[in-house]
Amino acid sequence: MNEPGSNPAAGAGRSAADRKLRLLIAIIAGVAAAAAGANYVLQQTMGMNRRTEFTLTSLDVAARTAKIEVVLPKNGKRITLSAEVPADCEIYVDGVPAAMSEIRVGDRGEAEGVIYRTGKLIAKRVTVTRSAAPGAAASSPSAERQPGSD
Repeated sequence: MNEPGSNPAAGAGRSAADRKLRLLIAIIAGVAAAAAGANYVLQQTMGMNRRTEFTLTSLDVAARTAKIEVVLPKNGKRITLSAEVPADCEIYVDGVPAAMSEIRVGDRGEAEGVIYRTGKLIAKRVTVTRSAAPGAAASSPSAERQPGSD
């Protein structure tokens, strides 16, 4: 039975308003979940411009791709990145402009480009350093005076 002073029609209206409010909340929650999912996908696919030291582990000059090993600065862990080297990528070997075909597996250097969380690097600039450290040439046998060279 109805309580004194209550209006059964008002109760029915309140439940319709409650349903609308609950529907609105569900829609907002769905949109928020979709936005969070889209944000996650963007974070996984959007790259960041980075510069990283590397060691070249494999190279396909024809496909303009490579695998490089890098060390993560936060934890020191070594990981392998797949690198794409576009035709307009600047390549230097010991400071001299070079072609991709002049790079060799085992080379060390620095790569600059966009690194994606998927483990892919799109290189903009690659700098390979092969020359010996300063002072090393002076101690090499070819730099020493040979007997009878006076």
